[in-house]
Amino acid sequence: MLASVLCLGACSQQVSVCTLIGCDSGVTFELTGVKATGAGPFSVHACVDSVCVDQKLAGLTQAQVVTKDSATRTATASITVTEGSKVLARGSVLVTTKKIAPNGESCGPICFVADVTVTNARLTVAP
Repeated sequence: MLASVLCLGACSQQVSVCTLIGCDSGVTFELTGVKATGAGPFSVHACVDSVCVDQKLAGLTQAQVVTKDSATRTATASITVTEGSKVLARGSVLVTTKKIAPNGESCGPICFVADVTVTNARLTVAP
């Protein structure tokens, strides 16, 4: 009986269980809509404002620019995709990052992300 009375005070606290899903703030460029003339390799120059990355890709899947954002913001996302000397896609678009918390806000991490779909003709901000 005494044990159950002691447990009422100590056992009533809820325990949070957190998963370990990670995330990075930044912009992901979806490249599967870019039509290539050959099999690559492909070069990508992608920027979010003044943060830029250069990547060599075997296939046209995704490119990501990781930023250290700690709040939602509007930024210019730009990309150039080339195959050899041929430009396959080039453009820029304004994006507004959205807040995500894959493990819940109390567990972290919290990231600010945007997705851009790239085709040969244009860039489109994903909803």
